[in-house]
Amino acid sequence: MFISYKEQVCQVLQNHVMDSFEIAIYPFGYRGQQVKQILNTEFQIKETYLVDNYYTGEIPVLKVKEFLKVLSEGMLILLCCENDEIKKQIRDTLSEIPESQIIDVFPKHNIYVSSWKDKSIEGSTLEDMEKLYHGLKKLVFEEDVTVYSLIKPYEKNFLMNQFEIYCVQQIKNRSLQRAYSLLLAVLLKELQVEDGEYLVGKAAYRQINNTYPTDVYEEIYYLEKNSQINSKEAFLIKEAYEMRLFTRFPGGHTVPGYEMILKSGINRKLSEIKNKYIEEREEKEKKLFYESQLIVIRALQELIKRYADASYRSSSANKKLLRVARNCEHIAYKAPRSFEQALQLLWLSHELMILEGNIKGISLGRMDQYLYPFYKHDFDQNVLNKEFARKLIYVFWKKLSFDRRALSFQNVTIGGEKNEKSKDGNPLTILFLEAQMETRANQPMLSLRTNKFTSKKIWDKALEVISTGMGMPALFNDEMIIQAKMRCGISQEDAENYSIVGCVEPAIGGKEYSHTEGLRLNVAKLLELMFFEGQCPVTGKKYALEKVCKLKEYSDFDSFYHQFKRELFSLIQKACHFLNQADLSYGENWPAPYMSLFMEETLKKGRDVARKGTKYSNLSINFAGMANVVNSLIAVKIIVYEKKLISLSEVPMILSENFEGYKEIEKEICDIPKYGNNKKIVDELMQELTELIISAADQGTINEGRLFQTGFYTVVLHAEMGKYMLASFDGRKERTALASSLSPTQGTDIRGPLAVFQSVCKTPMNKMSNGMVLDLRFSPDFFTDEKKERLKESILTYFSMGGMEVQLNVVDQETLNQAQLYPDKYRNLLVRVSGFSTYFVELEKEVQDEIILRYMNTEL
Repeated sequence: MFISYKEQVCQVLQNHVMDSFEIAIYPFGYRGQQVKQILNTEFQIKETYLVDNYYTGEIPVLKVKEFLKVLSEGMLILLCCENDEIKKQIRDTLSEIPESQIIDVFPKHNIYVSSWKDKSIEGSTLEDMEKLYHGLKKLVFEEDVTVYSLIKPYEKNFLMNQFEIYCVQQIKNRSLQRAYSLLLAVLLKELQVEDGEYLVGKAAYRQINNTYPTDVYEEIYYLEKNSQINSKEAFLIKEAYEMRLFTRFPGGHTVPGYEMILKSGINRKLSEIKNKYIEEREEKEKKLFYESQLIVIRALQELIKRYADASYRSSSANKKLLRVARNCEHIAYKAPRSFEQALQLLWLSHELMILEGNIKGISLGRMDQYLYPFYKHDFDQNVLNKEFARKLIYVFWKKLSFDRRALSFQNVTIGGEKNEKSKDGNPLTILFLEAQMETRANQPMLSLRTNKFTSKKIWDKALEVISTGMGMPALFNDEMIIQAKMRCGISQEDAENYSIVGCVEPAIGGKEYSHTEGLRLNVAKLLELMFFEGQCPVTGKKYALEKVCKLKEYSDFDSFYHQFKRELFSLIQKACHFLNQADLSYGENWPAPYMSLFMEETLKKGRDVARKGTKYSNLSINFAGMANVVNSLIAVKIIVYEKKLISLSEVPMILSENFEGYKEIEKEICDIPKYGNNKKIVDELMQELTELIISAADQGTINEGRLFQTGFYTVVLHAEMGKYMLASFDGRKERTALASSLSPTQGTDIRGPLAVFQSVCKTPMNKMSNGMVLDLRFSPDFFTDEKKERLKESILTYFSMGGMEVQLNVVDQETLNQAQLYPDKYRNLLVRVSGFSTYFVELEKEVQDEIILRYMNTEL
């Protein structure tokens, strides 16, 4: 049964201690100290002896050997721990003592919890937790749990699976936020402390069902059920999704304000929430929100306290754990006072974040900035040297990369110094780059903010790391990103403090929750639908075009292109409407109470992050297939209307045949100018379409005065979307990947990086508030010292021209080909995909092929 620690101790003392003459508390760890406090204050009884070999505090405590010498007949020994192995060791030590004298204060048949809420809060929290636990205990660690929606089977992440299976039925009349909070508390039952640890934490990825595709079907169901869209709209959305005209991954993708808890400590935050709970007398929803906050912050506190206890118990085997225990004991209540404690609190806070819900894109923000005060303090006080700091950072990095299967897009942002006080910049920036180079893992993603103050030392180290072939760090231009964020309602002060979320999405840590993966539209698919009069040639499903025309009706390119732009504008308006309605439903069905702890405005508003509780809560639309659609339109213009080699009506047949029997047309397409080579005819079209997209999103209506922000990056979805398409009129073959992000189509950027930079910079990147990606691939032979310096100057020129982001793959053709043929020999080959790096051999073949086809630069 569930019982609080305090209730259990009181029961034991009531039943056994009152008539005892002498009492020993053994061991005198964290639980032993709790027992002593209750014994002294609640029962006004003073113990005779405290026993522990590893206690280092100021209270007089006997070592075990000393205790055995004074042990007397009839003395009651209170066994104060939960660990079965430690209990066995103690009983072996006391083997000559009658069992009746040894009282197990915390027997195994109970499940112990702290007091998760004040008694003044309505409802029995322990009762709810007991229901939850007994419903979940058989499911929590099972693998491959699948849940079925009313439309088709779908899989969800770990916490949502468990909630769907049990909690909906058990607490359907309670607050959903409160239910999630309680469930998170229950999941903290298991933990592990390993020998040799500097930082404790289990790596929660192991408990997560990592197959997390989309919840689109379920969202459609909820939208229709709640009458926010009608049945016809729901059907059309479903059809559009199933032809991959769009994809959607809501939630996650944010930067929690971990800095807040590092500054305040848990107790102060707990006190703030308590005050809000007590003050709120009118709105029930706010009251329930504050209750959920109390539950989850105590869940975090309890987890840390239990790690402290476990570390004390394990410290006999490894003295390092004694240090860990003391750190945990401190940060369970107070703000960290050292770099080591700050890292420990940061890790455990982040690990719980992963357990709560959609883990994708939960990023750590500007770690080098908010950890620097702790580092500097310790360094100035001579309690920390660079080598030990490096070791701690390495351990932290290894924890982030604990399970390579659970690619959760955790991004760490470094750099972005705003002054020239230090010519070498922040020392943690360099240490984080070195940790990335040493661990060589796909987590965390590493993003370097650059500006005119970025030191030569940081640039050199960044290029050194990039040259090793990890595709990290990605390089970002502060000037463009700050402008882009300010245009979507972010203050200049906040915009200047942006971090990178997930792949490349700029966000304001602790202040913004904008569903950066809220929607992705396939612009190339829209062109395909026009060619096939609104019917998907792969799935047979239909999309309602604004105007269905026979292709022969388009007498010139301008009329065809004009209609395409009308269809694109209409698609974006429909997408804005869907996002707006889905956002209303999302907040009702997927709260994130633990994440809400780390967002500044949620407490003030009394609202969950998923219910627009943050300072900034815009919505995001991303776009794929840009280079394909631009190159295809140019091909239509030249081949159909200028050279008149074929009619527009023949294009669908050519695409359906995958160019078989049309090799002359395929060759003509190959010779036409392509985006990425600084060709005016193509670049102007790309500029016009990106401007149109951003303008259409700007005109989308959204509730509560928020804005739509646009992004031009594709993650791996350019491959997924390509699977649902025939060949395209830019020469791409059927079912193969689309172009990555805002990058040129694979292998077509034949004039080198400088031409690519010039093409991309014609697009309005200072308006792309949700980020963009430019992929470039280089030969490893390129990275000599002289060429690295030239590359740096070229990137700086690109940024000065208006570039926002660039990421570099450094790998030769032969290595990629061999890795595809012999994956077991290349398990640790890292490559940059589109906004993230991962292991090449773990990518789907379509994505591998797309990377292999990218043009490899050997010169600038």
